[in-house]
Amino acid sequence: MKCPQCQTELPGLANFCHKCGQPLAAGNQHTQAHSIPEAERKRVTAPFSDMTGYTAMSERLDPEDVKEITACSLMV
Repeated sequence: MKCPQCQTELPGLANFCHKCGQPLAAGNQHTQAHSIPEAERKRVTAPFSDMTGYTAMSERLDPEDVKEITACSLMV
């Protein structure tokens, strides 16, 4: 494929000329072949923990101690 403005040879999937920046044809057959797939819903599992007093505790304690306490409470 060649740029219509500067005639630079371009790769087939180019949307713009690499030399002059000219936008290529919007109806480019390569662009149409690579359409965005429809959205897909998926189920996920997201662990959640609500610890009473966590913010106050994390402000008072050393970060390493908070990490250890949090890790231990999630194991229970």
